[in-house]
Amino acid sequence: MRSKIKTQFLELQLKITQMGRLLQETMGKLADQNKQNQKLLVDLETKENQIKDLSEKIKDLEKNNKISEKIAKIVVNTENTVVPTTDLKKKLEQYISIIEHSIEALKNK
Repeated sequence: MRSKIKTQFLELQLKITQMGRLLQETMGKLADQNKQNQKLLVDLETKENQIKDLSEKIKDLEKNNKISEKIAKIVVNTENTVVPTTDLKKKLEQYISIIEHSIEALKNK
């Protein structure tokens, strides 16, 4: 009877030891997952800030695009005047072209 109890005690002790190791392993995995989760949260915050910055840039570009349309209207309106505006028109068209090219380049990024 005594040896049976001792055997049961040793088996239980072995199971407890195995469960302790499993607990330690699981806690280690949990700690790793928490670290990874924190890293992902930081990455998410960074990406959200980038999205916010890009959205603001898009709004600015859209504003600038409207300005270039207004400049084009001014150029068209100056064609009917007596004052020679050929140089002005060419220069404005050049600036509009540069602005539109910049806007497209930024949109494609």
